[in-house]
Amino acid sequence: MSERYIKVFSGNEDLYVDDAPIMIRASALLKDTLTGKMIAQLKFQNISDNNITYIKVRITQLDAINQQIDTPIDFEYLDILVSAKEEFGSRTPIILSNPAARAFKVGVSCVGFSDGTVWKCENSDWVPALME
Repeated sequence: MSERYIKVFSGNEDLYVDDAPIMIRASALLKDTLTGKMIAQLKFQNISDNNITYIKVRITQLDAINQQIDTPIDFEYLDILVSAKEEFGSRTPIILSNPAARAFKVGVSCVGFSDGTVWKCENSDWVPALME
């Protein structure tokens, strides 16, 4: 019996942008062999001292030669409560709109906190963090 989900892409780990309250720890693209749909999985870490209640990410789908296909997808993680240093998101599937996607780029565009403050980011160039 074959596996239902096949990993077709793993993104860079520990992506960050200056002053971000969050880090993208890991990303993967899976193909559902029963439906043919492509599913993105993301794992984040709250690196701020505040509790996170909401995040919005933008996913740019890429084809087999890393060219953008379709318009980017905005996905929201709603009704969450993530404490400082806690990881989250890895169990939330994101169905991509184009079954031809073979990779993707991701960035966090908005983070909401339990105290009502919001962090926004227009920079979509999340890069590997320099870890000590």
